[in-house]
Amino acid sequence: DRDVTGVQTCALPISCSRGIAGLAYAVAVAPSDPRTVYAGAGPNGFFRSTDRGETWSILVTQDLNVNGIMSLAVDPTRPEVVFAGTDAGVFQSLDRGVTWRHLGPLEPVYDVAVDPGTPSTIYAAASTGALRSMDGGTTWTHVWPREGPDLWVRHLTVSPARPSDVYLTTSSGLFASADRGDSWTQIPYPSGEPYRVTVDPQRPSTLYVLEDRALKKSTDGGLTWTAAGDSLPTTGFLITAVVDPVRPDTVYCATWNNVFRSTDGAATWAAVGAGLEGKILSDLALEHSETATLHVSTFTGVFELTELPPPPDGEYLTTRAFPGFQFKVLITAPGQEGVVGRVEPNCPAQTLCVSGNVRRRTDVRIQVDGGRLDGPFTVKVTRFTDSQVEVWVERLATGDRRYYRLDAVSTAR
Repeated sequence: DRDVTGVQTCALPISCSRGIAGLAYAVAVAPSDPRTVYAGAGPNGFFRSTDRGETWSILVTQDLNVNGIMSLAVDPTRPEVVFAGTDAGVFQSLDRGVTWRHLGPLEPVYDVAVDPGTPSTIYAAASTGALRSMDGGTTWTHVWPREGPDLWVRHLTVSPARPSDVYLTTSSGLFASADRGDSWTQIPYPSGEPYRVTVDPQRPSTLYVLEDRALKKSTDGGLTWTAAGDSLPTTGFLITAVVDPVRPDTVYCATWNNVFRSTDGAATWAAVGAGLEGKILSDLALEHSETATLHVSTFTGVFELTELPPPPDGEYLTTRAFPGFQFKVLITAPGQEGVVGRVEPNCPAQTLCVSGNVRRRTDVRIQVDGGRLDGPFTVKVTRFTDSQVEVWVERLATGDRRYYRLDAVSTAR
């Protein structure tokens, strides 16, 4: 009279294809409610999740009559307020993407940003320069360039820790403002064309600048620069970078076909986007609560990569069925501490069987199968009481890990 229902999740450095299918150009997390994630899609399309990307709603509205959303920003204190930079200007939704209104200007906007200290101040990187609204989008003024011909602004970045600092990457170089756009200074920049600026949320003088195929870093606000992407691939364009707000030496960088992580301030990088093969990436957003979750928008959907939770103490389990791998299993029943699983004998060939004694309940038994040693494992519960089962799998040769979580619950047939 019972069934097992479960969700298999993967973890960095292994990604999983949890998310939503469909063309997505941009993705953003609500700063005041990390459960709320938005993604901008193609014509008239918008995606919304209220459970950190586990499930999604597809919102189609004629209010957002555009060919595509190129950027998204969320009000820092009101998660229901969303701004979209589109080919027809800036649009705003006050109800989590259900309805929209056009704020202006009447030109393509490639990037939109909200001042984290003064949410009524909004910036737009447009085809004619940088614009600013100080009244929530009712009126707009050009803040760069102030004179001369219009110049295209590629991207605009507001410093999270020091909102008065604003950065522009433009067709004529890299510019910075220390007074919310009232005045600008061109930052001397070495060879290369700056494409996008990322500011460390804890150390506002630390900047990362992406070029098409290179990454540079400054720790003094742009006075000096060093190469920071030597171990990044040069075969794909760099899309964006984000810095972990809790661990500032951890930086994530998205290229057009993968995601890379550095844990030493961009000195070295490792790919963490397994499962994104064949996808064309468009944007990246980071949400950090208990663990880090990356939301990746692609031309075929939105994907989530979740950092691996730490395994329980104790020795790993090994089996002849899977040479070169080791396992840990944690079984947690409601109201009880987790129980570390032990290997069960008399298991079918090419299978690992693990069980755990849950106090005053039926023992929980799981079975791990794998079709290929370099492919995914299948985890199923074959004897259980209501519980959560977590499985950590580590490849001994490389240290790569996978993580599986299943919720075993009673269901009526």
